[in-house]
Amino acid sequence: MGEIKCRGYASSIPVYCAHDAIVPVEELVPNPKNPNRHPGDQIELLSKVIAAQGWRQPVKVSTRSGMIVSGHGRYEAARLLECPVPVDFQDYPGEAEELQDLLADNRIAELAEMDQQALADIFSEIETVELSGYDSGAVDDILAAVAVDLDEEEIPGAVPFSEVLREEHNYIVLYFDNEVDWLQAESLFELQTVKSLSTRLDGKVPENMERRGVGRVINGAEALEVLRCAYQCELSEL
Repeated sequence: MGEIKCRGYASSIPVYCAHDAIVPVEELVPNPKNPNRHPGDQIELLSKVIAAQGWRQPVKVSTRSGMIVSGHGRYEAARLLECPVPVDFQDYPGEAEELQDLLADNRIAELAEMDQQALADIFSEIETVELSGYDSGAVDDILAAVAVDLDEEEIPGAVPFSEVLREEHNYIVLYFDNEVDWLQAESLFELQTVKSLSTRLDGKVPENMERRGVGRVINGAEALEVLRCAYQCELSEL
């Protein structure tokens, strides 16, 4: 891996993001109309991330009003760290456009949907999970939820069942403990021979464990008709 180059330093903290200037934190002005509130534990966590990872995003400031448009949380973290801030200065034609950008910065992120399985996969690849914004309790909850989803996931068979067995149906269960009888049933009811269902979470069947004959649900009336025909055929041959 090559040397990681930074674009400057905010006090002793490296700055990796693009920015126009590094500004003392006391010179920044938060927008009083910002509806997003940042609790203390969030700011403390964000300050730890910035201290460990460096500045990866600047604070966006409007040249029109001189106030912060996005990055109020990073501004609060910088106050906690007592360090200057990388700033991206941007122009806005009016207050309405500035406020629209301020709201969109908060709202668009809220509309994202998190893939829990993808999160669990990432957690397995990083050592210090806390620096990702998740504490150990949140990680445990996500891993537990993913495990439950895997347990409840339906494992599809090699072919779909020909009929759906419902609670209101009357039914009998036939089982076959030898290959000969099962092959006769396959032939009589014209069942397709497929690989066995797997109980593994990935749905795979090891080659040395493949078995023939997956149970099928068939319509009882049709099965009786097949049996009647087979019986009549035997009588006619006597």
